[in-house]
Amino acid sequence: MTKKILDKNYILSKYDIIKANKHRLPVSLDFTKAENDFIRTNFQSIEKLYVYFGDQPTHGNVWIPDDIYITEIQQLAQELGYPPHSVDYPRSASAIHRFKRDWKGVLEIAGIKATFCSAQSRVSKEEILYKSRQVFENSNMNYLPAWKARLSSSTPKA
Repeated sequence: MTKKILDKNYILSKYDIIKANKHRLPVSLDFTKAENDFIRTNFQSIEKLYVYFGDQPTHGNVWIPDDIYITEIQQLAQELGYPPHSVDYPRSASAIHRFKRDWKGVLEIAGIKATFCSAQSRVSKEEILYKSRQVFENSNMNYLPAWKARLSSSTPKA
């Protein structure tokens, strides 16, 4: 496995690529931890990196672009195997506020299919299916356990 060598040219080219492809200024979340450490060591802060490029930051405070919210939610759904709940995502309140929707609407914007039994339901059919499949695979049987046996498991009930 080859290790990336961080130098000023690498950071500057990544900055240019992000700025060109995403049509916005890069934020610290666009860089890895090692790259952020390099930026702090050589430029003192991401804001000083903006100044180096002659760019003005749009906000004085920390600002997270929409595409980062969407990417993080999509990655979380991929890791879990089903649509995440708002408590699974640490920035859910910010995402809900940013997109001016409830959590189900944020999932919709992120392109995550989540089918709910009713408007009040908090558990998606995809989650029930995923967790039922997990119970089935872990049960060493050729059938799903009886309902009473599933009550004690972590399978959600709609």
